[in-house]
Amino acid sequence: MPTIFLVLGIRTLHINKYDKNHNNIRFVYIIMSETLCELLARRRKILNNRKAPIRLEVENPYTDTDGNQKKDASGNPITSYRIYERRKAEILQYNKTSNVKGKLTIAQKYKQTIESMGRMSNKVVENADGSSTTFGVSRCPDDLYLPTTSSAAGIPGPPFIIQYRPEVPLYGYALNAQQFGTPDIDAMDAWSFNTGTNIQSFSGDWTTLVRIFHNIDNIDSEQVNKEYQFNMEIPIGLYVAGDISGVLDIDTSSNYISIDTIDVQILDHRGVILSTYAISNVFNDISMNYVLDNSGNFNAIQYIGNLPLDITVRIETLSYYEIQLKFNIKKQDLNDYIDESYVSSVYMNLTSNNIGFKTNIDSVQLVKGGTPYQPLPYTDFTITGIAQT
Repeated sequence: MPTIFLVLGIRTLHINKYDKNHNNIRFVYIIMSETLCELLARRRKILNNRKAPIRLEVENPYTDTDGNQKKDASGNPITSYRIYERRKAEILQYNKTSNVKGKLTIAQKYKQTIESMGRMSNKVVENADGSSTTFGVSRCPDDLYLPTTSSAAGIPGPPFIIQYRPEVPLYGYALNAQQFGTPDIDAMDAWSFNTGTNIQSFSGDWTTLVRIFHNIDNIDSEQVNKEYQFNMEIPIGLYVAGDISGVLDIDTSSNYISIDTIDVQILDHRGVILSTYAISNVFNDISMNYVLDNSGNFNAIQYIGNLPLDITVRIETLSYYEIQLKFNIKKQDLNDYIDESYVSSVYMNLTSNNIGFKTNIDSVQLVKGGTPYQPLPYTDFTITGIAQT
């Protein structure tokens, strides 16, 4: 029987040799497509682009962030006693079924009382002739909020008042607490992503929009080793700035910028270009026209709409992709600028607080096909990934 030596790895090469006793020895060697350093570098890229975990914020139940004492909906201050009282009322309503020697537990007694509220009960009344009459009496549901003594609930020790007060917040009474603030949202997704906001892209320059990579927290092998189609909606803005030293051109039609073409390229973790292609320019006939009001510094930005982008990449263990866009900007401005200070660019992932502003500019107007244009209402960047079967 041959002796087998196994070295773990990705791809194997089988070689048969014989020892001095002519026994067949089978060696299984690894031929790794990447070195360990390359694999670690790929993993490091993923870790550097993961979203930072949320902070574990412990809320103070008594005071707000300004140090003011918190109050309930009725204006009464929140105290430690009232929080304890609310927690005790909640705990005693637990559906506990264990008992000792047939006796109801404290929680069972309280629960029994709570559940009987709103139900019919019998009231027996003795008549003058010695007979009795039984009346059905319905208890009011609001009895839940009536105060009762701790001794009536079977709580040992000195008696105190317990009252169910829903206006008092629960504190330290959470189920499935998220330990150490580590997020478990999307933990089972095969992929994750990282992007920024207000990403400036100059004409003719490749600019990274988003990084898509394998979610290394994923332990479901059924979700990896598949092609995924990613659909993105990218809020886009046009930007112009400069410093005029010469004659100010006030002709409205002479100053404008627009997007001429849009290209996309996909890179792997080593920066190797996997594919490059042009996409449909939905802003082809939209321009930002502007009129300057003085010869000093000026700038303006205007939201022009969302750019749809669909790409397909394979998500497998430690896969990492960088998605870059390149905009070719068409512009016309006849003003004389200081040391080529004129700048025109595109902003990707524009935020809602930057959808439109201007400095030292008389007017900014979007024009489409020669007529004023109003884009659809602003929406944030979105990305979805769908596994292809």
